Amino acid sequence: MKAHEYLIGATMHDPRTDRPTEKRFAEVIDGSGQRLRVLLADKSYRPHDAARTSVLTAIIERGTEIWNQWRLEHREDHIDLQNISFRDKGISLDGVNLSGANLYRANFGGASLENADLTAVYGYGANFQSANLEGANLQGGYFELCDFSLASLERSNLCLADFNSSTFFMTNCIESNFLASDLNSTNISEADFSGATLDKANL
Repeated sequence: MKAHEYLIGATMHDPRTDRPTEKRFAEVIDGSGQRLRVLLADKSYRPHDAARTSVLTAIIERGTEIWNQWRLEHREDHIDLQNISFRDKGISLDGVNLSGANLYRANFGGASLENADLTAVYGYGANFQSANLEGANLQGGYFELCDFSLASLERSNLCLADFNSSTFFMTNCIESNFLASDLNSTNISEADFSGATLDKANL
């Protein structure tokens, strides 16, 4: 664990199982001396429920406004969107709330996710190639082996996100916040990090 991270285990009550569950946070000091506490992605295994994913897909395809309202009314529901594909569907996901979702190998290639909430998502192997993620919040997310080639992450928040072995070929990262993020073994060829914050990032 990096010296600037302080892992915290917070025991929460899970109404779905009537059992306590532990959420993991990390704390980091930013450039102004402010201590930030960030929720981290849940990496524990959950079996894939294809039928459940189909139900969730039908809701999200009705539009961001309807989906976000549904999320407000179902705050404790597990969001299983494994292997979902939005490539070439022409659906705007701008401002969508996908916080805490399981996006294992999901395909958002070419999708518009401007100002989307992707905090603490489990996104292992997901495809964001050519996606618009400008102003999106990806802090605390797990994005190992993801493809962000040709995507735009301009002004996005990627604090304490894990991008181990991911690809950022020709990615627009202008003015993005990579504070304390993990970019180990990441391909950043021809990516534009102009004005980006890389303090305490693992390069």
